[in-house]
Amino acid sequence: YEARTAPEQRKEYSVQAVHYEFVFAPLRPFSIAAEMVVRKASGGTWRFPIQLDATPPEVDDQIVIEAAVNVIESVTFQLYNVLPESRPFVAYFSPDSPQEFSVTPTKGQLPPMPANIHEARQSGQAIEVAFTSSQYGKTLTGTLIVETDDMQWRYEVRGTLPKYQPPTGVRSKVSNRLRPDTEASLRRAHAGGAGA
Repeated sequence: YEARTAPEQRKEYSVQAVHYEFVFAPLRPFSIAAEMVVRKASGGTWRFPIQLDATPPEVDDQIVIEAAVNVIESVTFQLYNVLPESRPFVAYFSPDSPQEFSVTPTKGQLPPMPANIHEARQSGQAIEVAFTSSQYGKTLTGTLIVETDDMQWRYEVRGTLPKYQPPTGVRSKVSNRLRPDTEASLRRAHAGGAGA
């Protein structure tokens, strides 16, 4: 028994490559699943799943605060929204930051970026970062985050102790010399014990 099949009918298809270039420049971290839809004018629709992940950025700046143990020191800087309108913001330290750091205010309204430098010096939202050292020794490091719905700023905050400088020109208040009569008694006792 021999099976026969009809000859294959071949259709010629023209394959054309389509290239797309995307610019992905987020102003804050996020992760979202999306779909790119391509429609051909003569008919046909193709769907391509896309995963967009915006990771946390590098730090915008470093803030160093020096404070003696149990003393609160702070640094204040001005911040503006990058867009031409004001936006609500929140400010906080990342969960892994030491408790010795604090920020005020924790929420408010960021004004828009000013048109000229003279306005910039006076019209920003003041952000105060404070550090209270509770121990001697190591430098503490935390991450300050200020964010709006559109943007995120990250600052590395370092809390240090002042460099120790020993006092100079101070005389010791403790006498490390024996009284002359005590020294003489010890010499006699030592001399008498050495000859025995």
